[in-house]
Amino acid sequence: MPQKVEQSQGKQAPTIKFNGLGLGVGLEVALSSKQSLYTELGSSFVLDATTVYSTTGQQTTQYELVPLPYLSLEYRYYYNLDKRQHAKRDVDAFCSNYTGFFARRVSIRKYDIAFWNFAPIWGMQRRYWNFLYFDAHIGPSIYIADEESLILPHLKFAIGLSLQYGQ
Repeated sequence: MPQKVEQSQGKQAPTIKFNGLGLGVGLEVALSSKQSLYTELGSSFVLDATTVYSTTGQQTTQYELVPLPYLSLEYRYYYNLDKRQHAKRDVDAFCSNYTGFFARRVSIRKYDIAFWNFAPIWGMQRRYWNFLYFDAHIGPSIYIADEESLILPHLKFAIGLSLQYGQ
């Protein structure tokens, strides 16, 4: 007879995350025991290489770190919480795999560019020592700017500090 997997009873209290890679701060709030909304405000960076010529005609390359400030909203459905709990793994603060959808607004002031980014995603989130977290997701993404749109792969890695309230 197959063994019945019990319902997950993890602590899904609001969680504040400080992203060390993207220099961002986010808030994840439970909609139910297996669903959440995650919003993040932060900045990614791109290395801009510009070729310049001196008065003698010598070519040099100048490098500049350009900030890409963003605001994102993600819906997440955590699909294996029950299985992880049955295996005696941590399920607090949505430590599990998820599917979902995200929308992001990015602005690049140096180039006077702003665009939207939308994607269905698959990801995983884990916590370590109750205060560090790792979150990664991937999915096909559509980028929509004023004059054009592109479909490109989207990949996100986040590592940082996590504070859970209301435990």
